[in-house]
Formats: sequence, structure tokens, C-alpha cells
Amino acid sequence: MRTNVDVAVDFLRSGLLDDFGRLMHESWLLKRELSTMVTNPTIDMIYQKALDSGALGGKILGAGASGFMVFYVPQERHNEVRKALFGLLEVPFQFESEGSTLIYYDSDDTRRLNHHEQ
Repeated sequence: MRTNVDVAVDFLRSGLLDDFGRLMHESWLLKRELSTMVTNPTIDMIYQKALDSGALGGKILGAGASGFMVFYVPQERHNEVRKALFGLLEVPFQFESEGSTLIYYDSDDTRRLNHHEQ
């Protein structure tokens, strides 16, 4: 799994985003082998629905009884994945190059408010 980090960085720097997505899937399969506590039937169902509708890979974020999943999905398949995962909360995000940022997300409001620390 550690080797995948270096490969992922190379893919990102080279703009090979689909390869990065497929590597996310390989990493997920490896992580699942670490413990039976890594996933559960609900997570497996969500992950499989995302893959079946066009995601190339994904990752679970957070710990314990709550958290998020992030998926790499080619642009042309975004709507299919959204439809497949209808009813789940989608939290929009973007990559940031300014460093640490505090984010406030209100699920009732689609706006993101960024408060940059000075």
C-alpha cells in the first residue's frame, strides 16, 4: 500500500487521472484485506453501485459509525453515478493550492464558505 502512494503522486503529476482512479480501486481492495472491520454491507453496496455506474475507484474517509466516501469518476459518468447514489448526501469539493483552509458546509445550502486563516 505504501508503494501505491508514490505511484499515485506520479499519476497525478502526469495528469493520468483515470489511472489514479483505478489505483484508488486497487488500494481499496488491499485495505479491505487488512481487517473485517474496514467495511460493511452498506459500504460495499454503495461502493459497488458507484463502480457499476462509472466510478473507477473510491476511498472511505472518516472513522467509526460515520464518515464519507470519495470516488474518482470520469467527467462523462458523473450523472450516472449521481443517479445510482441518489438519496445519499453529495458534498462538492475542489482541490486547494492555498494551504490549510477552514470549510463550513451546510447540507441545506449548496454554497461553500471558505474562511482563510491569515
